[in-house]
Amino acid sequence: MEFPPRVATEQAFGQRPIPPKLPLPKEEHDDQTGIGMRKAMFPLDEGDVTLIFPEGISADGLGDLADYLEIFLKKERRNREQSN
Repeated sequence: MEFPPRVATEQAFGQRPIPPKLPLPKEEHDDQTGIGMRKAMFPLDEGDVTLIFPEGISADGLGDLADYLEIFLKKERRNREQSN
């Protein structure tokens, strides 16, 4: 009885194909946003600014984000002033 080359090689060298481990990893989205997430990109001369946020962000969540971004901008302005 003849075996296909791969089977014959596996038998001759004692190698067996390794089955995949379960559960298989989930597919990742190409844009790295994830399921239920959105991405907003704002281009600047220095490069793009990217925000990734939940698709169903609430009014409270938007308010918290606005507060955070205000603090972030304040800190970055301070860092720029100190480095000049």
